[in-house]
This record gives sequence, structure tokens and C-alpha cells, in this order.
Amino acid sequence: MTSIKTKTFSQFELIAYCLIPVLFVAIYFRIFFTNYAYLDEIHQLWHNDDNSNFVMFHSQGRWLSGLLFEKLFSSISTINQLKLLRWFSFSGWVIAAFTWAIVFKKWVELLNLAKELWLLSVVYIVCCISVCVYIGWVSCMEVFLAAIFGLFSTHILFIN
Repeated sequence: MTSIKTKTFSQFELIAYCLIPVLFVAIYFRIFFTNYAYLDEIHQLWHNDDNSNFVMFHSQGRWLSGLLFEKLFSSISTINQLKLLRWFSFSGWVIAAFTWAIVFKKWVELLNLAKELWLLSVVYIVCCISVCVYIGWVSCMEVFLAAIFGLFSTHILFIN
């Protein structure tokens, strides 16, 4: 009979993983209540009817971004509804932070780095100024996908 090793989380890791969404909500709670828009978001809302908004994404080779903007942005018509797209970005960055935590944990173990570096990096992802911009500025709502795909491609390169 063979024994199967199961990897269990330490109490420290479990608390750290639970703190990710708590930190996100504590830092970015205003996106759930505040109505605001930037000029490029207003421009995209104005041009929803003529479908001229998203041509640039396709011509620049960003097919997935164009598709997301076409489907999500064209489904809203008011500044108040921009909150829904911020929630989409917020959710994506929570997933990206979890993805980073899992992947970077493997790198820390492989390279024998200090365990504190792992927690510090996860907190940095949550509190990063760039992430704040990507969540608050709806025109950057899809950037979390690039971060996740970049992380996976780096991980594949790293383990090989």
C-alpha cells in the first residue's frame, strides 16, 4: 500500500490567503459605491451606438481586449454602470493575487528564499499603485488577464 502525501497549508499560509480578499476590500472599497468616469471612458460610452470604440484593439493585435471591451462596455450606457466594470477588474485582480501567491510560493520553495518574501510580495501585489489604477480606471479593466498570462508563461519558463 502506498501512501499519498498531501500538502497542507500552514496556519500562517492559510491566514495569508484569507487576507488577500480582505486587503482588497479594505483598500478598494470605494469602487463599490462611487460613481465617476474618466474622459476616455466617457468617450467610449458616447460611441457605444456606432461601434467605433473597439476597432483600435483589433488593429493593434489585442483581440481579447477588443472582445472584452466590445461585450462589456457596449452593455452599459451610464456612468453609474461603470461600477460593474470596476467590479470585474477588482475580481480579476483578486484572482491574479491568488495566482501570484500560489506560483510565487513554489518559486520561494525552489530557490530557498526567505518565507517572509512570499508574504511581502503578496501584500505588494494588493497594494501596488498600478493595481489601483487598473481597478479604478475602467479603460484598463482587462490588464489583470495580461498579468496572469504573463505569470503563467514565466512560470513555465522558470520550471523548464
